[in-house]
Amino acid sequence: MARIAFFPLAQVGHIHATFHLARRLRARGHDVHYLSLSDAEEPVRAQGWPFTPVSEALFPRGFRDASESTLGSDAPREKKQQVAQEMQRRLQAYASELLFGPAFEAHLRELRPDLLLVDSTYPLPALAARRLGLGTALFSTTLPLRADAGVPPLTSTAPPPTGAWSRFKVRAAWTLQAQAGRAGYGRFLREQVQVLTQRHPEVGALCDFRTHLQHGPHVELPTLIACAEAFDFPRASTKNLHYIGPGVDLERAGASLPPEVEQDPRPLLYCSLGSLGHRAAAHRPFFQAVLDMVARRQDWRLLMAVGANLAAADFRIPANATVVPFAPQLAALRKASVMVTHGGLNSVKECLCLGVPMLVFPTGLDQPGNAARVVHHGLGRQGDIRRATPDTLSALLDAVVGDPGVRTRVDAMRKAFLALDGSDRGVEAVEGLLGAP
Repeated sequence: MARIAFFPLAQVGHIHATFHLARRLRARGHDVHYLSLSDAEEPVRAQGWPFTPVSEALFPRGFRDASESTLGSDAPREKKQQVAQEMQRRLQAYASELLFGPAFEAHLRELRPDLLLVDSTYPLPALAARRLGLGTALFSTTLPLRADAGVPPLTSTAPPPTGAWSRFKVRAAWTLQAQAGRAGYGRFLREQVQVLTQRHPEVGALCDFRTHLQHGPHVELPTLIACAEAFDFPRASTKNLHYIGPGVDLERAGASLPPEVEQDPRPLLYCSLGSLGHRAAAHRPFFQAVLDMVARRQDWRLLMAVGANLAAADFRIPANATVVPFAPQLAALRKASVMVTHGGLNSVKECLCLGVPMLVFPTGLDQPGNAARVVHHGLGRQGDIRRATPDTLSALLDAVVGDPGVRTRVDAMRKAFLALDGSDRGVEAVEGLLGAP
């Protein structure tokens, strides 16, 4: 059997998205290993997987979270500038180490994976692996990130194009994306890839900066998409794309719900803006609007996760609401009737696998595109997080709960998701890549 190594982005959502496939591969007899920054070690080892930390001197455990927490706080502007400059310095050093440094190369030579699966959001390790002649593919926790003439960028809430004007707007949007990222850190990454191309033209030929939401170029390698194609918009090209299923690890260990939530017979409204809790502080007014809406809806119970930078004391909390820093999401969704979400793909997939309609309030990254798909498929409604009021929130909640078609469509997508996750599509895709050039 083969040794498969995952290199996820060191963020909880990206790590959790790999576990379903990792379990399937192990059940098939393959040896599974993980590499990443040390922030990934605890969630990986908690699930019983072996782990190798990389670049610990540059990014010791907790450094990135502390830095990003400062950047998302009310700290003085000068302090934020210092933190941002230091973060950029370390990111540049990290990129150079992955592409050209001896330490990461030594990790790969020692581990000797038959296939390295690299997070598509940060594909630089894949370039290093290809340079060494190792079998390499990308694992995408988002929908495909490369430019596609038939699909708007994921940063857009636009639906799929239906006419000449909308197709022109899609092409223009991708042209703008290709021109972005030419300063600062983005320029540095382009320069590093140019150096790599000069030294290893066969590797540089895989790189294309007509992409978005990636640190560096899109790398033209087989890409495992942790989602169902049924949720995506139709694409002009699916070359090298393997939709392997949502990969929601419904067996993932987690905490219990607060007892007052678990025991409440009223329908549960679950609200969370994702695992990047340090970014939630800027959305305090939105959280309060949700709380004020629920205060008027005593027929509902609310569970709200506000992240580490906010606390229950920051809010007016009605008796039918519970506010926590973080919630056990799978447990919450198993009880929830509706979720208020930022639209991160992991949260959307977990909602769909557990049959929960959504109110989506995208805050950035790929979330607008995910929200567009939720609306397009009739799986929920979308709102504007900057303009949400108790009245608009209540109207959106009523629109979802009052439309039986939403529940029907969510249930149909749930069945499609679970059928795909119950298959061996992901394992078969991986095994098909073993030994491939």
